[in-house]
Amino acid sequence: MEGSLLGPLDACTRVRVSIGSSVIIYEDIWIPRSSTFKVLSMKNQDNYYLVWHLNIPSGGWNVSLLNELLMNEDVKAIMAIPCRDTSRDDSPCWHYTLNGDYSVKNGYRLGISSNIGASTSNGDDMGSRWGKIWGMNVSLKIKIFLWKVCNNLLPIRVNLANRRVSVDGLCLVCENMYESTLHAVWGCSSLKSVRSSIGFMQGKSFSKSFDFQNFFHSCFESLEENDLVLLCVIL
Repeated sequence: MEGSLLGPLDACTRVRVSIGSSVIIYEDIWIPRSSTFKVLSMKNQDNYYLVWHLNIPSGGWNVSLLNELLMNEDVKAIMAIPCRDTSRDDSPCWHYTLNGDYSVKNGYRLGISSNIGASTSNGDDMGSRWGKIWGMNVSLKIKIFLWKVCNNLLPIRVNLANRRVSVDGLCLVCENMYESTLHAVWGCSSLKSVRSSIGFMQGKSFSKSFDFQNFFHSCFESLEENDLVLLCVIL
């Protein structure tokens, strides 16, 4: 069990920024958001900026420098972080508890829920959901596609930027929004005619903060099986 949970547990640890003197902006895992704790922005300077450089002497964030170095998604996430706590050093923390402390109980639950390929016999909601998906009357390539998008494995531009490929993260079609997985397969303005043609999706609103997993979970819970199959084919 310990070996099987090691990957998910490691992926839930990030740096809690206090002063920022030991945290490299573009390389370290310090942004408090799920799925990735790194900035999405590409490094656009030769210097290795530390988080400390983003502070101003009074203790707040240097907003003009943030906007110069990083894209809006990163700026918003950073502005929500309290900065310049000189009473402690930058330190590792567990992202999924309020106090940042790891507990075996919390780690075990998160590790089990992250195991998307787990057997449905344990009664886990995610396992039951995937059991239904794999049993749907659609081609195997559609099932594999759903697995990829739910695990954020598509080469969309935000993912490429996060992997240090030289792209800015913006959608090449609408040139207005960052190309997240959900934006690429559903949210882009170029897909408006597709969305409006699906009768059973009319009247359903989804938060802009949704990732694809949240979007698909909502559809899974609210749609009839035949409609869910059709949505999977359209996606």
